[in-house]
Amino acid sequence: MTGGKWPDPRANALDRARAIARTYRDALTRTAPDAALRIDQAAQGVGEGWISGATTGPKACTVREAAALLGVNDSRVRQLIGSGHLASQGKDRDGHVLLVDDVIAYRNVRDTRTRSSGTVG
Repeated sequence: MTGGKWPDPRANALDRARAIARTYRDALTRTAPDAALRIDQAAQGVGEGWISGATTGPKACTVREAAALLGVNDSRVRQLIGSGHLASQGKDRDGHVLLVDDVIAYRNVRDTRTRSSGTVG
């Protein structure tokens, strides 16, 4: 969500809203995990299980969602899978399935390297 444009021009309003909600949720989970869990449970209680993997195991995401989390395009995510930097958990009808925690961990390592090297990207 940098540069003034959404990273995936094919993303619809629901894709963007979910990506933004997950970004907020990830921040809340880091700073107030008990509050995040209560909100997850409330959302699941009204049928919105997509926001968290609390009842279905670890949170999964699509290549498109991973791209939004990383601020890159879908092709770059597929390259990261192919090179072993991101692990695919298999495929569904939409393509590769990744774990959100893996994507965030990769992003954190990438961003730390970028800051320490003084380079951008």
